[in-house]
Amino acid sequence: MRKQLFSLALVLAMALTLAPGALAAGQFTDVPDTSPFAPAIAWAVEKDITKGTTPTTFGPGNTCTTSHILTFLWRAAGRPGDTGNERAAVSAWASGLGIDVSDLSAPCTRAAAVTDIWRAQGCPAAKEAASFRDVSPSAPYAPAVSWAVEAGVTNGTGNGAFSPEAVCTRGQIVTFLYRALAGGAAKKPETSAAGSGTLANGKPITEENVLTMLYELYEQYPGSTDPNSRTYTPVGQSIATKVYAPIL
Repeated sequence: MRKQLFSLALVLAMALTLAPGALAAGQFTDVPDTSPFAPAIAWAVEKDITKGTTPTTFGPGNTCTTSHILTFLWRAAGRPGDTGNERAAVSAWASGLGIDVSDLSAPCTRAAAVTDIWRAQGCPAAKEAASFRDVSPSAPYAPAVSWAVEAGVTNGTGNGAFSPEAVCTRGQIVTFLYRALAGGAAKKPETSAAGSGTLANGKPITEENVLTMLYELYEQYPGSTDPNSRTYTPVGQSIATKVYAPIL
């Protein structure tokens, strides 16, 4: 079974090759240079937006809280109102932007993440409204979602969904910030011409087809990766980093 999994992972990796990322600050053992999060993490560390969870680990798969993302945004904004009490300064700054700071320990969802970044950017209006089956046009975060997609901060999660309530990880959040603030915009998968650049199942490389294939892989090899929580075992690491991460 391992041999079959490796073969499929290799095909998928070849189909969706990512540009190599720089080793994040050179010190994190859990962020290899092949990680899709590596360029964003290296940028965030260089800009002193965040550090690792330990001197040698970043924790890219750890849950990101509201406190984390707001602190990252505050630091990226130049630490306004800093008087030595970072938590108080972050809360005051975020409140001034209209961000709810009543529960800083709450996990940061995708909807909250794009809304916080959108507000920190001045609430820019998107030219067109994004269309997702799980994002109502009347949802308070709908304008932020439209802006985030248009600005290349994030794409949907596949099958016409945005997954607004999905909880974000540290790796995902710094990637969103990198795309929003440093020009590392997300690239949407392109459909290849018939007969070339297809997935292992023969279908064109599109966001929906890639996500569907990952779920099929999970059903066949339940110990490899969990698309819902974005966690994976060593056996599934290649698949999770090279197939799922590109469509954050």
